[in-house]
Amino acid sequence: MEKLNLLDSQQDWLTLRETQNIVTHAYPFIIQDIVEGLNALSDQVMVLETIYNKLKTYCLSRFGE
Repeated sequence: MEKLNLLDSQQDWLTLRETQNIVTHAYPFIIQDIVEGLNALSDQVMVLETIYNKLKTYCLSRFGE
């Protein structure tokens, strides 16, 4: 995705993956980890939105509607 200019940096993607792992793989009784993961995810919404918009534009230009 970085080579297609869909990501600003590889680190953004790695950070998103790490956050996803925290939120989805944390044990339900480790509430603090889940809360921290959700807070981090809310901070990363703009990164996700940017990736989505770039991917959408790429797909439309490549494959049409």
